[in-house]
Amino acid sequence: MNKLVWIALLFASSLFAADIHWQKSYQDAVSAATQTQKPIVFILSSHHCKWCRHLEKTTFKDPAVITRLNRDFINITVYTDERTYYPPELFKPGTPAIWFLDSKGEPLFDAVQGAIDAENFLQALEIVKKKFDGVNAQ
Repeated sequence: MNKLVWIALLFASSLFAADIHWQKSYQDAVSAATQTQKPIVFILSSHHCKWCRHLEKTTFKDPAVITRLNRDFINITVYTDERTYYPPELFKPGTPAIWFLDSKGEPLFDAVQGAIDAENFLQALEIVKKKFDGVNAQ
C-alpha cells in the first residue's frame, strides 16, 4: 500500500512541475526576486536560434531542472528578436546566453553561452545557489 501512495505522490508532483514558471518581463523578474530573495536565471534567446530550441526541448523539459528552477530561482527568457527590454550589459552576440543574476539583477557570473545538458545545468544551479546564499548571508 505504501508503494502505491509514493507512486501517486510522484505522479502528482510531476504534474505540478510540468513547466518552468517564467516571468513576463525583466522588471517582473527583478521585482519577484527582490521580494522572495531568490537568484534569477536570465535566458537571452532568439526565436530563430537552433540551440535555443534545443535547450527548451531538452534541458528545460527535464523534471529535475523544472523542479529546481521553480523552487529556488526566478526565471525569465528574453528574445532578442522581440526587442524586449533587458539591461544592455546582459547582451551577448550569441544565443542562448544563460545568465545567473542576484536578486537585484546583477550578474553573479559571466553568461554561459550555448545549450547545456540537464546534468551540467543542475550542477551550475547548485554552484549559483551556494554563491547567492553565501553573499546574502554576509
